[in-house]
Formats: sequence, C-alpha cells, structure tokens
Amino acid sequence: MSPHLHEKEHDHANNDHSHDHADHTHGVTNISFAFFCAIAVNIVFVAIEAFFGFRIHSLALLSDAGHNAMDVLSLILSGAALWASRFQGTETFTYGYRRAGMLATLINSVLLIATASFIIIEAIDRISKPVETIGSTMMIVATIGILVNGLSGLLLMRWSKEDINVKSAYLHLLGDALVSFGVVIGGAIIFFTGYTIIDPIISIIVSAIMIWSVVGLLKRAVRMNFDGVPTEINVSEIKNELIAIPGVVDIHHIHVWSLSTKENALTAHVVMEAWSDMKDIKEKIRHKLTHKGIAHATIETEYETCENEYCRN
Repeated sequence: MSPHLHEKEHDHANNDHSHDHADHTHGVTNISFAFFCAIAVNIVFVAIEAFFGFRIHSLALLSDAGHNAMDVLSLILSGAALWASRFQGTETFTYGYRRAGMLATLINSVLLIATASFIIIEAIDRISKPVETIGSTMMIVATIGILVNGLSGLLLMRWSKEDINVKSAYLHLLGDALVSFGVVIGGAIIFFTGYTIIDPIISIIVSAIMIWSVVGLLKRAVRMNFDGVPTEINVSEIKNELIAIPGVVDIHHIHVWSLSTKENALTAHVVMEAWSDMKDIKEKIRHKLTHKGIAHATIETEYETCENEYCRN
C-alpha cells in the first residue's frame, strides 16, 4: 500500500475567538466576586454554628457546621481553580491550567461524601447514647444556615449550568441548605416533644440524601479526569454525521475528551476523495462539531481508505 497523503489542521470551531475571550474574562471577574462573598459569609456562619453546637450539645448543628466547613474548603478550591484557568499555556503546560477545575470537582465530591459518611457514623453512635439539647436554639441557628447557604447558592447559580466545577460548589451549598432545613425540623420536634433522639436521626437522613445527590457528579468528575468521552457527546453519532458529508470516504482515530469543565476537544483522521474538497469539507466538519459542543478540533486529512487494524483504534 502506498503511503498516506495527509495534512494536519487545527481548527477552532468559533471564528469570533477574540469576542468570546473578552466575554469569558468578564464572566470570570463576576464569578470571582461571587465566590469571595460566599466564602466570607460561610466562614462567619461556621464559627457561629460550631459555637452553639458545642454549647447545646447538638450533633445536628455540629454536623452541619462540619459540612459548612467542607463547603468553605470546596469554595476555595473551586475559586482557585477558576483563577488558575485564566493563565495561558506554557512550554510545560501547553493547555494552560484549564484542568484545575476538573481536579477541584473531583476533590469536592470526595470531600462531601466523606463528610456525610462521618456524620452518619457519629449519628449512629449518638442514637445509642442520647444527649440532651435545646430545640429552640437548633431552630434559630439552622434557619440562619438556610438563609446563608441559600443566598450563597443564588450567587453561583448563574454559572452552575455552564461549568461542572461551579456546579459542584453550587450543589455543596444546596446540600447545606437541605441539612439546615433538616436541623430546623429536628429542632422543632425536640422543642415540642422532648425527643432528643430525633437529633441524630435527622442527621442520618440528610447525610444519606447528600451522598445520593453527589454520586452522579463524582462519576462525571472521574470520567473527565481520565479523559473519558464527555457524557453529553455520542462518538458514533458524530462519526455517522461526519461520514455523511459529501466527499468524506471514512473517518477513524476519533478521540474526544474534555479540555476543561467547559470545553471539549476532538482529534480525528478524515479520509477524503480529493484534495480540492478539503476546504469545504473542513468548514462543514467545523460547523457540525460546534453544534455538538466541541470547540477545539485537530483534523488529519487523508486520501485513501485506511485498511490497517491500527485505524480502528
């Protein structure tokens, strides 16, 4: 078989690159302020909640304080990841630090599951050894927690649908608001009935919900960190659509992965019928990939069908 004729091309699906970059910078500035406000408010609340938790011997309040402390750490990690992603690539890190967000998401998910598991263990022990607590104080402090976490969540909600890193921090805050709501219910029951065993039971229920809510996010974070195909992308579907382009004979060596929590990339070998079709075909490929959520593509063009086993890798 004669050698393959090929040409490597790197295409950015978005032609208006400078405009998008400017918008991105503006967005990062706003979200950085949102992270700063959320971190500051939560640090103050953690101190208040821990103080009253120790004072009235409430596991629910102490657990919520611990969870909030983990949220502060997760917010710091997520904010640091966003800050790091602003730096351009270097000779050592040619893609820059975009993957910092992926790592932060993975760490956040693990921390949340670990914290919830610790709460469950402590609560089980507390069931066998009930401790007197003050229901009214639990209700008041936990209500403040709902407000703090709710407002912090609202600050990040705008970006949570676009960035999995921000989404992990957002879910942390919603989880805390849910925990605080559970504590309010528990405090009310203790206040009106005197059943202090409700304190650890509420902690177990809410912690189980927290673990369930973050499992999906953890799976996605692991997939991204191991260069798995993004969950929203179907490689077979992309291949079929690209092969359907007039002038395309075959496509092989398709690899799709996440460059960051917001950007996907693709590399592929495209076998074409003739040199003259290259420009038109590349434009059509670029257009289709953009609509599939892939903004970065490296296409190697070839002009004969590859029949080697290597081509199917």
